[in-house]
Amino acid sequence: MLAIKLIPLLMFMPGLIQGSGRTHAWLCFVVLVYFTLGILELFSLTSKLEGALITLFSTILFISSTLYIRWHKST
Repeated sequence: MLAIKLIPLLMFMPGLIQGSGRTHAWLCFVVLVYFTLGILELFSLTSKLEGALITLFSTILFISSTLYIRWHKST
């Protein structure tokens, strides 16, 4: 089930490999959806660990993509 949730992120891989700032910006928007779903699962009664992991990883991905855009733009 987790693999199905991660498939939409794979369409960003070519742009991430090329180092496109625009792809990183769009990735930030998509990751916010994963963050929201992680928060909802974290506060549900069924899967707190999965919600915490999704929230943690989406936060790390969002911050790293945002910092990449900032550093890429300054060079």
